[in-house]
Amino acid sequence: MPKKSISRKDGIKEITKLEREQIQLEKQQLQEQKKMQVLEKRQLEELAKLEKLEKEIRSEVRPHPLRDITYRDLIKATIGSIVGMVAHFTFIEGVHIAETITIARASILYLLSFFLGGSLLYLTGFRKVKQKLVLKILPLRLTVIYLTALVWIVLVLFTFGIVDLTTQFNEIYKQVAVISIIAVIGASAADLIGE
Repeated sequence: MPKKSISRKDGIKEITKLEREQIQLEKQQLQEQKKMQVLEKRQLEELAKLEKLEKEIRSEVRPHPLRDITYRDLIKATIGSIVGMVAHFTFIEGVHIAETITIARASILYLLSFFLGGSLLYLTGFRKVKQKLVLKILPLRLTVIYLTALVWIVLVLFTFGIVDLTTQFNEIYKQVAVISIIAVIGASAADLIGE
């Protein structure tokens, strides 16, 4: 078969047609790129809103300083209990009072000091904590403060030579009970100081 010759005019029309198609295709691609840019901009705006919301949630959810128990709390309880009982040498008077009370009364003093420490914490620092969380947080925090104060009572009595390894348990029990009120109040008060 003989080759069909294309006239110059037909060639120009064909090239023009191809150029128009190419231009149309490029216009479509530009429109799609614009749509993608608009979509990306919207996504970036949404992402910025989500990041802002995340920051707000983090600031609202940040734990309250009274909810965490740290070494700092033990140190504050230690300082408070020592100041409470050593500042006026109340532990010496407590030893004398302990000689006159019974084990039953000493046990009541332990409960009373725990109650007073809890009251001090609840009525001052724990008002900011939601009511339903107080019952979960307060006993743990109070128990740590209470036990820290009791340990430091024994250590102070030992340091001043009032008790030693030969002292009977009943005597130590009563002496610690009598001094526990002032030590736990001091430890609880110290716990509320600072951040």
